[in-house]
Amino acid sequence: MTAIFTTLGQLEGLHLLGKPGRAEGTRELVVPRTSLISGYTLPDGYHVDVERVLDGRQKFPPQDESASA
Repeated sequence: MTAIFTTLGQLEGLHLLGKPGRAEGTRELVVPRTSLISGYTLPDGYHVDVERVLDGRQKFPPQDESASA
């Protein structure tokens, strides 16, 4: 859990530390030495909104089930 907070704390001064995310309008930052990825948005130049922390082994964003039918 400490690794998550340490990694997310780095975003305070380095908003663009992560890479463009898989979901439109998001960015992603890998938590070192884990399989976790934090997805975040930048609503303005002063704030970072962490949208979720997920296991990088799961599919994200989820595929629309109706599209496969």
